[in-house]
Amino acid sequence: MSRRSTGYYLMRTSRLTGWLLLLLILAYLLTGYAMCDKYEVKQLISLENAQIIHKSFDLPLLFLFVVHVSVNAYFAFRRWKWIKPRTRT
Repeated sequence: MSRRSTGYYLMRTSRLTGWLLLLLILAYLLTGYAMCDKYEVKQLISLENAQIIHKSFDLPLLFLFVVHVSVNAYFAFRRWKWIKPRTRT
């Protein structure tokens, strides 16, 4: 079985958190608009459900944001040569 590098798993993590962030942000905006009664979103979701969903997304959004930014900052630092690649022994 071949062993995959750390960079492979970091790239997968970056992509996964990016897609999850996209979905959560869209849901967060949708529920926020429903609570503010804008753009007729209230017809799609009730006010009570929108409030419950909106409030429960705070911590997952924060966690995904921190992970996504950290991984991508690491890639940027390596690209800019602020972090040297490891030498294999």
